[in-house]
Amino acid sequence: MTVDPVILVTGASGFIGQRLCAAISQRGWVFDAVSRRSNVAGARNVHRTLDSARNDLAGVDVVVHLAGLAHGAVSTAAWESVLLTNVQETALTYAKAADADVRLFIQLSSIRVLGDSTTCPWPTDAPLAPSDAYAESKAQSETELSMLAQGLGTQLAIVRPPIVHGPGVRANFLRLLRYAQKGWPLPLLCATAQGSWLALDNLVDFLMHICALDVLDSSIWHVRDVEETSLAEMLGLLRELMGQPNRLWPVNARLALGLGRTLGSASTVDRLFLPQRIDVCGTHGGLDWQPPLSQRDAVKETVNWFRTQQ
Repeated sequence: MTVDPVILVTGASGFIGQRLCAAISQRGWVFDAVSRRSNVAGARNVHRTLDSARNDLAGVDVVVHLAGLAHGAVSTAAWESVLLTNVQETALTYAKAADADVRLFIQLSSIRVLGDSTTCPWPTDAPLAPSDAYAESKAQSETELSMLAQGLGTQLAIVRPPIVHGPGVRANFLRLLRYAQKGWPLPLLCATAQGSWLALDNLVDFLMHICALDVLDSSIWHVRDVEETSLAEMLGLLRELMGQPNRLWPVNARLALGLGRTLGSASTVDRLFLPQRIDVCGTHGGLDWQPPLSQRDAVKETVNWFRTQQ
């Protein structure tokens, strides 16, 4: 273990970045941030641009690279812009970190680089099979970083989370919260395939755990909550915590999958009704790390936050 690493967090104003910076500050570690905000509590330096941060890496031990276009932004952006932000800027940041003798570069990727569904848990060496532009950009970024890492001295850690849930969440999980709150009948009782989710605080704990390690024995890490929970179970839990009736009704999964393919929405329907499982044996055993927060407790915290936003 190293003692009190000095960390640079890019994307510090985002959903994950804000929570990570707060945890680092609470731990008492020195950190710099790249943020759209002029102030990040506890930060030694706040850079408004990646260029500024890349030119000020002296003494930094670890870069946690969270900056980039998220799924929603990718869907409306030109592909050239997506490549510039999610691939080229990431590769340049890693190369600059290596030039500055940064010990470890952590890149937040996505489990969706491996596809939308799998019956057998995905190992870290599963072939890349992205199904949309966002996943493709993350897959290309992984490939570029892995090639660079072969010739540079800075350790590379690619972290592949599934859907992350927690206070401040946006996108798909926020939609689930809204559907749960409204109490509408939903045709998802048969969406019982095992799925992987990740609590925000579990992800933050994992990132901080690897920040403090001298050497990592792998460059790719899978992480999820201990529990594998189907979509039907997650919606049921959300409605239970919100005091809403379950109101899920059955639609045959095979019929739904066939209809999705007919309508050109196969990827969306696959994610609803097919399993998405992640092999985390290497993470738990190789790093001696376990998610500290139960999924139920984490979801309850998210529900409490969601209620304050109404």
